[in-house]
Amino acid sequence: MSRQAKHLLEFGPFQMDLEERVLMRDQETVPLSPKAFETLLVLVQHSERVVLKDDLMKTLWPDTFVEESNLSQHIFQLRKALGEKAHNPQYIITVPGRGYRFAQKVVEFPDANGELVVQSSSIQRVTIEEASPPWRRWVRMTAGGIAALSIGSVAFWFATRQFAPKIPPPELKLRQLTTNPSENAVSNGAISPDGKYLAYVDAKGIQIKLIETGETRAVPPPEEPNGKDLEWRIVQPWFPDGTRFLAESHSPGQAAAVWTSQGSSIWIVSVLAGAPRKLRDQARADSISPDGSTISFGTNRGRRGDREIWLMGSDGENARKLYEADEDSSIGGLYWFPHGQRVWYGAFDKSGFSLVTRELGGGPVTTIPLPPEVTSWDVTLLPDSRLLYVVGEKGAAGFSCNYWVLPLDERTGAPTDKPKRLTNWGGTCPIGTSITAEGRKLAFLNWGQGHAPMVVTDLEANGKRVANTRSFASSQSWDNPLDWTSDGKQVIFASNRNGHYGIFKQSVDGETTEALVAGPKDVEVARVSPDNAWLLYVDSTLVNSEGSLQVMRAPLIGGPSQLVLTARAFSDFRCARSPSTLCVISEATEDRKQFVFTAFDALQGRESELARVDIATQTKLFHWDLSADGTRICIIKNAQAPIEILSLHGDPAQTIHVKDWNNLETLNWAADGQGFFISNGVHGGGVLLNVDLRGNANVLRTTPGVGYAPVWPSPDGRHLVIQEFRAEGNIWTLENF
Repeated sequence: MSRQAKHLLEFGPFQMDLEERVLMRDQETVPLSPKAFETLLVLVQHSERVVLKDDLMKTLWPDTFVEESNLSQHIFQLRKALGEKAHNPQYIITVPGRGYRFAQKVVEFPDANGELVVQSSSIQRVTIEEASPPWRRWVRMTAGGIAALSIGSVAFWFATRQFAPKIPPPELKLRQLTTNPSENAVSNGAISPDGKYLAYVDAKGIQIKLIETGETRAVPPPEEPNGKDLEWRIVQPWFPDGTRFLAESHSPGQAAAVWTSQGSSIWIVSVLAGAPRKLRDQARADSISPDGSTISFGTNRGRRGDREIWLMGSDGENARKLYEADEDSSIGGLYWFPHGQRVWYGAFDKSGFSLVTRELGGGPVTTIPLPPEVTSWDVTLLPDSRLLYVVGEKGAAGFSCNYWVLPLDERTGAPTDKPKRLTNWGGTCPIGTSITAEGRKLAFLNWGQGHAPMVVTDLEANGKRVANTRSFASSQSWDNPLDWTSDGKQVIFASNRNGHYGIFKQSVDGETTEALVAGPKDVEVARVSPDNAWLLYVDSTLVNSEGSLQVMRAPLIGGPSQLVLTARAFSDFRCARSPSTLCVISEATEDRKQFVFTAFDALQGRESELARVDIATQTKLFHWDLSADGTRICIIKNAQAPIEILSLHGDPAQTIHVKDWNNLETLNWAADGQGFFISNGVHGGGVLLNVDLRGNANVLRTTPGVGYAPVWPSPDGRHLVIQEFRAEGNIWTLENF
């Protein structure tokens, strides 16, 4: 059917298909729940007028009482799908104390015969603050007539066949429990088994909230060095009595993605009063048994993660090893089935991630056959033995995650039915799920991608000071700086502004963005060749940790791509600047004990091996960069390690200890090779540093709640392009699932 033969409402780059009841952007469907679509339809049909909040809720839920937070969630979902922020809306304007106004002009397309097609709808008339023009009143009356005819026809169809109408399942009920701003985002939390309390963590520490009244108290930090700056995680579930829960602490500034048992501690916290009480060091808490008598935890970090699962009593007593993996594997995240006889946990080895189950006392290990999209250990077992998991997908609204369930047989752990999708959200990800005891309510961290704008700043005082910081290539998409052209006039960056990640370039002082590599595949890594003739980029074909990737070349001025070389999974590469002709790729050895640095040429492909470096962990802590003159490689093996400099001309290696900073997260050479740009993780965010070759650090930039990705200095050393990552997170509850 052509567009003219459909009933479409169009605004900006979006189209609403009222027949299919979907929202589209550039011919691609934007994920929206049915109720969110109805919310948008009401606002669009009354564009440029204020729709009162009460009338909007009565229209969307005519026969059901719901809390206002349900409407807020749908507005939040719509803003994410439309790619706007509440503080800078382009589409949905909040009118404080009254309602919402759709700010865009809407164009309506009739059918192929030029007659206006009006679809029957459950949307009722809403109050607006301006008189409706006659054609809108005619549309409403016509819609009402069609709706009445439709209802009569359906009733006759059922009556003549003596069929009872199917009762639809109750609508998912959402409620927002925390309202933290992005600079104090919630990082995780868990609801108590009786649903009375929420324990959660933000930049200020552990908080306990009485859900009914909203009263919140801060848990005082433990009285030990760095106690107030520790990074915390709330462990789910709580103890069954609903008055205590477990918390896990980590060194200040460490990102959750790199946490292991090493440097971690397990604590017990009471809702009544007092600071956390430590139960065990060098361990990560997993869960509490259904009867509250036993705690499971992981310990003994290996190269792929923790290798052992242990049990201990509810007060930390009688610790004993339960299961163990070999040196090239890891296991963890042990949870009990509802009746406590069977357990399930995650396993990771060279073949990838799997979820397994077995009797607590031993017996055969059974793999739970999860869909291939599930690669996270963030799974939850509901009291009715449905396995709740999250599947992520990329789209025009950004990266989205949705809940799915898989019914399991508690006796065997085997699936009893096919997976079923529960939600259809766009632009956000539910993580860290916790469940009340009766299984009627779950709480989750609604993690949004936040905003990660690129900025360009001028470098002064030999790179020790920044000035004239301004936004660059501004968009509502996710943009990652990757390199500069050799003349220092254009920035190369990755962006998902077209629905898929592609490679773009833009002048540092211009406003026009040019696509270099774009298509159905996501391309996120690219560098410029030393002679500035080629764009070298990665075409990923990863299946699992044994997959591979291809380094491709394409003319920087545009043209077809060609293969340069094939490399191991998770490899990375850098290129020097002319007159050097060197590019270097780093690859892990098959046994994952070393990184190998190999030279390659944009035209000739792989060349000679340059160096090898021992690695001690499989976590993504290893950072390196190639100096602009192609003579040295700098390395940090983990966040607390010193900077190592390897000479590619046979000179002795150097070791640099960064003074007063010990949580190094990124590493880039300065353009002149006389220092580095480094981001250092701190409690509640990150700090951008300039570090010289003697280890002296100078703070360039710090913003509460902001972390820094690798930064890229221009070849002339005059500018720096930075990505500032700001996450958004708050706790929500979900019912009727």
